[in-house]
Amino acid sequence: MERARAAGFPYSCDPAVGRPAATLAAGVPEGGRVLEIGTGVGVGPAWLVSGLLPRTDAAMTTIEHDPDRAGPAARGSRPDFGPPRGDALELLPKLGTYDPVFAYS
Repeated sequence: MERARAAGFPYSCDPAVGRPAATLAAGVPEGGRVLEIGTGVGVGPAWLVSGLLPRTDAAMTTIEHDPDRAGPAARGSRPDFGPPRGDALELLPKLGTYDPVFAYS
């Protein structure tokens, strides 16, 4: 949240949404894959990763079209969950299936 404030990004995932999202992420099956569309500056992915920790069997992909926005998220990314990727319309057909998908507008 501090990075979001510092970046002047007012649309980050607030705790009222982040906590239940983390709980849902925690419930993905073994070897599960979590997809998040709308990385912003990384608050939403941080909530999702917090739900996945300390697991190492799950994968998370996050998509953010705006590289300036995704910069702070990429700098805080865990190496095993990877940095944000680009355009959802181009990527989605190539990414396969996920359980669950979190999409923010």
